[in-house]
Amino acid sequence: GHSHDHHGHSHDHHGHSHDHHGHSHGGENSSKDFINLNVHAAYIHALGDLIQSIGVCIAGIIIWVKPHWQIADPMCTFLFGLLVIWSTIQILNQSLGVLMETVPTHVDLEGIEKEILGLPNVKEVHDLHAWSITRGSVLLTAHVAVNVDTLHEGCDILEKASAICMRGEIYHVTLQIEKHRAVCPTNICY
Repeated sequence: GHSHDHHGHSHDHHGHSHDHHGHSHGGENSSKDFINLNVHAAYIHALGDLIQSIGVCIAGIIIWVKPHWQIADPMCTFLFGLLVIWSTIQILNQSLGVLMETVPTHVDLEGIEKEILGLPNVKEVHDLHAWSITRGSVLLTAHVAVNVDTLHEGCDILEKASAICMRGEIYHVTLQIEKHRAVCPTNICY
């Protein structure tokens, strides 16, 4: 069947589960987790400008009060320059993680796989992948090989596996259930 549960935003398409809890619908996740990387970089840039302006004012006041302390200006410039370099490196690391589609650091793929394998009637998990398309938005896909007789049993496994992923802060999950076979159906399993 084809059913849509619009309250939880899950879809069931003949053994595929698409759980869309990660889409911001107001209050589901902290807003800080879903700030766009470009907006975050612009915010950091503006904050850096503000801090540097404060530093220039502090250096100016020091030099005005103690004219022989001319070193205050380059010292403030150097210290605030280090702050800008540090924040730039942080943004670059996040950007590279998104561009390279790396597994986000907070995601424990092995732990998720182990938990899903621990569900009743789950025989294998393969083609398990997690990546980030933007800061704070993690996607996960996997094939779950099961040994069940009814669609209802398969749907129960999908719900439980999706809940495992959500506990791992992964809210956009696509799981495909399939009948357990002795060999990998895609020939690329590892």
